[in-house]
Amino acid sequence: MTADAIRCVTVDEVVDAVTEHARRQAPLRVVGRGRWLDAGRAVRPDATPLDVSALGGVIQYTPGDLTCTVGAGMTLAELDALTAPHGQWCPLLPWGGDDGTVGATLATATTGPCADALGLPRDLALGLELVDGRGSRLRAGGSVVKNVAGFDLVRLNVGAWGSLGVITQASLRLRARPATDVTFALPFDQMNDVGRLELLRTGPLTPIAIELVNRAAARALDLGDTGVVLLRAAGNAAFVRALEAALRAGGAVTEVSGDVWTRLRTIEPARAVTWRQSMLPASWHQLAPAMLASHEEAGRDVFAHLSVARGVMRVMAAVRDDESDGTLAARATATLRLSMHHVPERGVPDAAGIGELTGAFRLATTDALAQRVRSAFDPAGVLNPGVLG
Repeated sequence: MTADAIRCVTVDEVVDAVTEHARRQAPLRVVGRGRWLDAGRAVRPDATPLDVSALGGVIQYTPGDLTCTVGAGMTLAELDALTAPHGQWCPLLPWGGDDGTVGATLATATTGPCADALGLPRDLALGLELVDGRGSRLRAGGSVVKNVAGFDLVRLNVGAWGSLGVITQASLRLRARPATDVTFALPFDQMNDVGRLELLRTGPLTPIAIELVNRAAARALDLGDTGVVLLRAAGNAAFVRALEAALRAGGAVTEVSGDVWTRLRTIEPARAVTWRQSMLPASWHQLAPAMLASHEEAGRDVFAHLSVARGVMRVMAAVRDDESDGTLAARATATLRLSMHHVPERGVPDAAGIGELTGAFRLATTDALAQRVRSAFDPAGVLNPGVLG
């Protein structure tokens, strides 16, 4: 965080800061805990950081309604500590761990291994309070599960990367914590017909997470030296026992510590090139062969994991301290690309050639629509300019 950063303790201070910068047409860089500032595309370097990490705290929590409203600066770990005594949780569980904020998770729409079963960020966000690019304080959605119909500003802002408004509060959908929560590991080389995983993905005994990790990631997670499938079985005891019996009937199964999910979510190196590729969920197995092949370049591990339920693969390689940019790391991950339909998450330098290394693409019609939407919320273009290209 630079010395000229604006640290806001109240929403009124956010309003004042945005209003003043809109008047001067001076750019702002919205910052939570500041752990993922190299993600997406670079914000203009002259943008003043607007630190909203102090906007935490509980606004309203009604355990009986399975909802809560919190300040956007609350960390996911703090949210978990709030809901756990009531046997509840908000299963955002994004890649990157629990020291990020609620606001950043919603702004970037970062998913995690349980997103298909327990909800995407857009599913779990019931309402938002935000400050738009004019400095107006807006409220969208509500604090209960059943809201009045209308233009869905909540889903519009979840995933907008703070380019339409600074999220200051969020109302979230909660879920009951499962009575039994067990994780199993299965060597993938036992599943050469992939039919066993397909049955788990679509059948009645469905885990809340099915994640295939490649050899490098398995080694880092102390799971062995081959590709591994991690399955998270959660629910009542009878359901988990039935799922375990079905797994063991098909081959060797090992129960592993549940903290493997936290370690997987935080496996991404501090400096990394990271991108993702997706297919239809039923086509997930088309990504698996390339992902499970050995991908090492000059001793550089390339971590990869694939959500079987969603058909989404993430690939990441560390950028070494002696490298000025991520060009070599990006080239080390390039052999996993199966199409040009890639989305860069972080660390892919423009100098390396975005189109060549990531397959990033834009449609002119989409750009035009996005610009019109943005101009309606931020006519002066002061909020995170450049982050969405």
